[in-house]
Amino acid sequence: MDRKFFKATALTLGALVMVGSASAATVTLNTAGQKATATLVLSADAQTKAASAGLSFGAAGNAYTGSTAGSFVLPITKSVVDVSLFKPITPISGEAIGSALLVNKGTKALALANFKIDYATDKISGDFIYNGQTSNMALFSFTEQTPRTIKLSGLSLTMNQTLGNLKLTSGATTSLTSALGASGALGAFTAANMGSVTIDVSTLTRKAVSTKPYTASMMVPEASTYAMMALGLAGIGFVARRKARA
Repeated sequence: MDRKFFKATALTLGALVMVGSASAATVTLNTAGQKATATLVLSADAQTKAASAGLSFGAAGNAYTGSTAGSFVLPITKSVVDVSLFKPITPISGEAIGSALLVNKGTKALALANFKIDYATDKISGDFIYNGQTSNMALFSFTEQTPRTIKLSGLSLTMNQTLGNLKLTSGATTSLTSALGASGALGAFTAANMGSVTIDVSTLTRKAVSTKPYTASMMVPEASTYAMMALGLAGIGFVARRKARA
């Protein structure tokens, strides 16, 4: 074996290492125990139109209400980033599993839950939960409102960016209208700019949040359900009293 052979072998091995590195271009990070949040802020217009449509909002699961009116904080549980060679680090997706935004209208209630931001499609998907049924769909479209700042040091991710111009997708609009009932006021709300989502991922830690999905069984029964239960119990009591008298 001569030097030419060893040189060719070394070049081949180097090429294989480069190809292998390029093919393993994504890193998945568990951020459940990291101070990583996506804060949804409903626009003033969306809040006004929601009130006109008789809608109210709440947080459930991992999510909690923010410090300003119409804001909801969703802890990010997982982030996926592209770390391809010779390219800047870019986000691929982020998830807020276990978080839910509750939407109420009178005795009707639904939840938007288990969110996933997809940078390839500029969509936020999640579960639409209503009447015990769950459908996964694209919920919102967005535009990148501010330049992103992102850094990966080892397996510690930091990132900050605001996604703006949130709009309900046609599928989410159809599902919302079907669940809550069509009206001019609801139509005005579904067509509104919903607001923005600010992503803030730091190296600080927190008590790890649950990574289990928010499910239909976690929703508090609607008022109408309680009314039906009360009527049912009253009926059972009436029948029992009649039998006791017979």
